[in-house]
Amino acid sequence: MVVGLVRAGEAAGLDFALDEAAKHLEREAELRGKLRAALTYPLVLLATGAGTIGVLVMAVLPRYVALLGDVGDALPTSTRLLLGLSGFLGAQWPLLTVTAIGAFLLAYRGLRTTSGHELLLDVPIIGGIRRGMATARAARTLGAMLQSGAPVLTALHGAISAAGDKAIARRLEVATERVRRGESLAAALAAEAALDAPALELLAVGEESGRVGMVLAHAADLAETDATRTLGAAVNVLEPTLIVALGGAIGFVALALLQAIYSVRIA
Repeated sequence: MVVGLVRAGEAAGLDFALDEAAKHLEREAELRGKLRAALTYPLVLLATGAGTIGVLVMAVLPRYVALLGDVGDALPTSTRLLLGLSGFLGAQWPLLTVTAIGAFLLAYRGLRTTSGHELLLDVPIIGGIRRGMATARAARTLGAMLQSGAPVLTALHGAISAAGDKAIARRLEVATERVRRGESLAAALAAEAALDAPALELLAVGEESGRVGMVLAHAADLAETDATRTLGAAVNVLEPTLIVALGGAIGFVALALLQAIYSVRIA
């Protein structure tokens, strides 16, 4: 994306391109730092909880199979379910591991394509964040290049390079062709949903008032602020969700073990 900004800057002024690239790198570094700080505890919690459940299911439960083998059908349903899960994981873990790694690699490669980026745009929360960040980059570059005197088509090519999302970049490319055929900038971008809705509304107003560059800069700030706020809210919700989910899973395992012990004592 930085290379794309500099390439666009060769047509509209390298001062703008390098300044925008520096600001982008600073914003991205700040965002990554906030994300790392916010995700540290949830990730540690996830790893600890998953490890605890894994030890219980893979190491503790198999001992129960031998210990409680004589009671058989008298075992509670929850205990039988866990014993079945433990046996399945113990027998199939090599295949499951290879399958999981293969699925992850295929998904990783697929999501890096234009079709994958289009799919991500439709995912709740994630899609909104990606669209907002891409809108901020594209609108900021488009507005700044127009303010610097670059032709509309040249500015659109700069926005394509700066979008940082293959799906949004493809939509901008189609919108560029619409503009080349004579459509207005706002109409072309709206027809392809190349920016988020607030940015498109602001662009339509700016085009009528003749202040497209200024309005796009404002739209970029709004899109980035909204995407950052949504991302922060999602991370804040992730932590209690993990606590509840892992606590429920560990509690279910512990309950199944206790129920098995009580059933043996009653027997």
